[in-house]
Amino acid sequence: GVTLGAAISPDLVTTDLVYTGTDHQVWSVDLSSMSQHVPELLGGKIAGGPAAAWVSPGTLSPTGGLAVFGRGTDNRLWWRHQTSSGWSRWASLGGTITSRPTAAYWQGPDSAILGVFARGADGAVWGRVEYHVSGHTAWTSWSSYGGHLLTGTGPAVAFTHGRIFLAAVGTDRAVWVRHNSPGGWRPWRSIGGHTTVAPALATPADGGVVAFARGTASTASYNEFHGQTAGVTAGWHSIGGTLTSGLTAIPDQMESAAAATSVFALGPDHRPWVDTGTWPALTGWQQVSIGP
Repeated sequence: GVTLGAAISPDLVTTDLVYTGTDHQVWSVDLSSMSQHVPELLGGKIAGGPAAAWVSPGTLSPTGGLAVFGRGTDNRLWWRHQTSSGWSRWASLGGTITSRPTAAYWQGPDSAILGVFARGADGAVWGRVEYHVSGHTAWTSWSSYGGHLLTGTGPAVAFTHGRIFLAAVGTDRAVWVRHNSPGGWRPWRSIGGHTTVAPALATPADGGVVAFARGTASTASYNEFHGQTAGVTAGWHSIGGTLTSGLTAIPDQMESAAAATSVFALGPDHRPWVDTGTWPALTGWQQVSIGP
């Protein structure tokens, strides 16, 4: 199954699910309670699943909105984003990527960051970051973040307190993580587990970072490997399910615990399913309703 993308707006009002249809085009659906969950065609022609991130108004974008990324059939990174006059055209961000991309956004008092990462042709994590600092906005060049990713898998990313956290599946099929700090990037380290599909990252509690992965029994598990939430013990814990794709999770950009934690994946019916709740009390897997 093709991994889904998901993002939540900074005001916690809108949750968007983005996915690749059987026509290989990108679709988006607003899952908000007041929405009719009618899919919107975003077009494009991508290989694998898309990624999404919400951007706040007035930082990287005057109006803010949803940004969507995908791997084109040319193995380049492509993106499209909302503007004051509607959606932009699909545009290439270059690179040579071999997996679904992953994206996240973070805003601080004087800066903002939109980052997108994917597996490169050499098996490492590669990424580009759009910075807004001191009134200037620009994309960085492509940079390698190292690692040895299992073929067919892509990384996951989450931002918290200005730090970038990455997770990926190694060639040993374990989940590996690394993050930056004031002293630079920490080395990759294994947090165990066993999976062959893309993991997910979420930041459900202040300073906490949680990895989600689908195990070999097609069930999902989580590992809160950074920070500590009351009632959550170390190591991997099952949240069940019968899943057929990699995972994606939100929130991936919030500093507040007010947002519900949601994990998305495809089920055996080829439809999206979600497990959601106030961390760590997820309520169980339910099919996502799409259409009026």
